[in-house]
Amino acid sequence: MNTVSVVVPTHERTSVLQRAIDSVLNQTFTDIEAIVVDDASADCTEEVVNQYDDPRVKYIRHEENRGGSAARNTGIDAAEGKFIAFLDDDDEWRSDKLAAQLDAYERTTSDTGIVYTGIENVDMDGQTNSIKTPQIEGDVTKELLLHNFIGSFSAVMVDRETIEQTGLLDERFPSWQDWEYYIRLSQEAQFAAVPEPLVIRHNEAHEQISDDFETKLTKTYPLLRDRFDSLSAEYGRGFQRRREGHLLFHIGYAALSQSQYALARQLLSRSLLRDPTNKEAYIYWLSSLGGKYTYQPMQAVKRWVIRQFS
Repeated sequence: MNTVSVVVPTHERTSVLQRAIDSVLNQTFTDIEAIVVDDASADCTEEVVNQYDDPRVKYIRHEENRGGSAARNTGIDAAEGKFIAFLDDDDEWRSDKLAAQLDAYERTTSDTGIVYTGIENVDMDGQTNSIKTPQIEGDVTKELLLHNFIGSFSAVMVDRETIEQTGLLDERFPSWQDWEYYIRLSQEAQFAAVPEPLVIRHNEAHEQISDDFETKLTKTYPLLRDRFDSLSAEYGRGFQRRREGHLLFHIGYAALSQSQYALARQLLSRSLLRDPTNKEAYIYWLSSLGGKYTYQPMQAVKRWVIRQFS
């Protein structure tokens, strides 16, 4: 049995898939299996995977396209490792990512079941757009109800016991499925953080379901809101209003990033009425006032500052 099973869901991304697989096989910790789940690709994905002369690489194919959550669930079901890590096909890991997570796991308490790392987001030219360096640890349910401070699935490694207690991903979610799953994981175990950006997330020019704002607004947002409404109520009515404000902020930011400035202003205004303590919401509300003439310069300044100090 391998120590770590790495689940790599993919769909017609042969141009980047090899980079992801290479980053798994190039880990300094080598007791792994890489399970590539092909979600009914119509291209040469199988040939790309089969070119690896490495028994650690395994290929599973869906005959019908079922989405990223279903592909991850297939990988979880097939995994044999003590730990399960996820890697999106357009991301890559730095070589010491798994070793750092395993070391952090060994140094934490027995209540820990999830270890996550930081993420560096880069553009098509390899320029850094943002860096996450996590610090939040322990019982993180309350924090996760407000925002997904972890980010991409590519950052997390979960022990088998926690996976079994939590169950599989909810395949109803077309986006924010990582956020929903993290909240459920946090109800079963504590989180540990590796405060280094050991995941490189590439913002490439391909279509992603997370970019489908209309679906996010009409399906994902109400699903996530309602899914944990009773859980957030356990923290009191004040916290419920705060969570409502944060969810409106996240969907408002999504509208802003899709250049729907009028809708973004409306959603961000509603967010601030629910939670006037959210400083970030004020910043993005102000940036939305002039549409692209205020939002785009703010984003450019933000990227410039990050690149100067990264």
